[in-house]
Amino acid sequence: MGALIAFIGCELDLVLVLDFSTTTDPVYNSYKDLSKRLVQQLKIGPHYTQVAAVTFATVGRTRVRFNLKKYSTQEEVLRGIDKLQSKGGTTAIGAGIEKALTQIDESEGARPGIATKVMIVFTDGWSNKGPDPEKRARDAVNAGFEMYTVAYTARAPGSVTLNNETLSAISGSSGHAFTDVTFQTLVDKIKQRNLPCMP
Repeated sequence: MGALIAFIGCELDLVLVLDFSTTTDPVYNSYKDLSKRLVQQLKIGPHYTQVAAVTFATVGRTRVRFNLKKYSTQEEVLRGIDKLQSKGGTTAIGAGIEKALTQIDESEGARPGIATKVMIVFTDGWSNKGPDPEKRARDAVNAGFEMYTVAYTARAPGSVTLNNETLSAISGSSGHAFTDVTFQTLVDKIKQRNLPCMP
């Protein structure tokens, strides 16, 4: 019974949704780096934080790269993120969120009623294909997800400006829309769930 008490309240199901479309070619590696930075500061494991990754570009090229139950250690999750590759395409943010919603399923490793559900969408906010991102984000909130967006602000060659309107619409409030500059604030917020179980 003692072991049970040790981890109650620390469970987090975290779904990373990364924009791998051509508009973000210069920055998709930054999304990977930010994702790894977050994972490095969390306690990973079946009783703590579980991580899934979804990448999106063209509608038909949206994939769950690994689900919540695939990896059970921090090292495995970091390696999984490292392996993510972009093949470019159009930008279907809504399709990415839609695919991420599969992670509410227990067969994917979800822990309904136990784990806090968090979805972080890494994107510049420009969506030109597929389902409406705002509607899909509302679906995610209705399914119990806390929604956040992270955009990369550094001017890289060929990158576009941010669509802050869409970013705010997806995250539900400007308080849930972050950038690479403010990212640590988001990390600290998400880390709160694990703190009772940190040494």
